[in-house]
Amino acid sequence: MVKTKEQKVKKAQKKVKKIKKKSLWKEGRALFSGISIFLQLMLYFCVNFIISYLLLENIVMSVILGVIGGFWSYTALSVLQVKTTRYQRYLRDLMKYVTTMTFHLKTGRNEMAAFRATREAVPKHIQIKIDKVLDIMENEARLDTSVFKEYDFPTLDIFHQILDIKYTHGGDPNVLFNPINMMMSDEIAKRDNLYRRKKGKAFQLISMWVMVLCIPLLLVIMPSTLTLYKIFLKYKIASIGIVTIFYLCMLWTLVTIQKAKVNIALKK
Repeated sequence: MVKTKEQKVKKAQKKVKKIKKKSLWKEGRALFSGISIFLQLMLYFCVNFIISYLLLENIVMSVILGVIGGFWSYTALSVLQVKTTRYQRYLRDLMKYVTTMTFHLKTGRNEMAAFRATREAVPKHIQIKIDKVLDIMENEARLDTSVFKEYDFPTLDIFHQILDIKYTHGGDPNVLFNPINMMMSDEIAKRDNLYRRKKGKAFQLISMWVMVLCIPLLLVIMPSTLTLYKIFLKYKIASIGIVTIFYLCMLWTLVTIQKAKVNIALKK
């Protein structure tokens, strides 16, 4: 029984890893065109291949590290970065959506009229969501804003819960929506400040990362140490093992720094 439970846990962990990998590729396809993805992967592969070959002078291992480094670099420097930039832009768009909805509700318009008026003032990605909400309101006479949950913005969910109360039971828009507007504005400002602080720290860490990576490269480039490095490379198993472990650690560090930089979730 114990073995079967452990096997189930391992299978579940493997499924989670597969889902995460698939989601990264899906996010990449959503953010970039096929040609852009190919060009970025080739660029990152070439950079990693050149560095690996300078350190190892081994084509096979350089290709392997080039592929690994290319994928990790694409994930960390392209997908995660652009995803975070887009998410910050979406938060500002959602703030505009909430304030515009609140304004129209305060003027005495009902929820459907407020959605229609707000639709003209927001970007296309929110217009699509509003169209789905309006379609349900017109055909089923109920308010369903679950389509907005994909933004993963808890304060927006609270706004829609209050909107549902207003739609079902009525109420004073000033009393209902003023606090949530202030809360959302404060949260977005905190996220922006957090990102700026993390961006500054990440710049310092990446500067140190570049200096560490330059140390073995200097051993290869400088004539005074080149002969000694050539002797080191003659011990193929040891040199390949040491350099590969060092390079993978450097790549892992880069990904970790970038993940920490783009994580702008506020602690509860």
